[in-house]
Amino acid sequence: MVMILTWESAIKTRSNPSPRFYEHLESSLLKLQSVLNKAAEIVNNFTTSTKVMSKDSTQNIPQEATKLKKLAKVTARYIEMEEFKDSDHHTGYFCYNCAYFMKPNHCAIVTDEGPDVYGISSGEIEPYGICALWEPNKEEIR
Repeated sequence: MVMILTWESAIKTRSNPSPRFYEHLESSLLKLQSVLNKAAEIVNNFTTSTKVMSKDSTQNIPQEATKLKKLAKVTARYIEMEEFKDSDHHTGYFCYNCAYFMKPNHCAIVTDEGPDVYGISSGEIEPYGICALWEPNKEEIR
């Protein structure tokens, strides 16, 4: 965008631009078009690859991955928001709407035990909790 504004202002200030000026302008526009085409290709490849992903995988989880430890609540910046205990958990950034939340009160990547940011230890991941690792669960969120 800056390049286009620079060329535009240069054209306005020149009464009779030289052929070299137009060569530079054409060269710059071709480079810009190339960058935009590459960006469109990347987006298209990503969109295509996500469409062909199956929800039902036949692959097994590698043993190395099953040995990973969950993060502590404090590390994930987990907070239990008691004031939202009785609210609609389908809206907002609650654990209930997170892709990692495992009903009724667990998380795939944050441990159940231990204190949260405020030092409260409930022994569960509450649906009305929040943390810094939240990822939207498109099937739950409204």
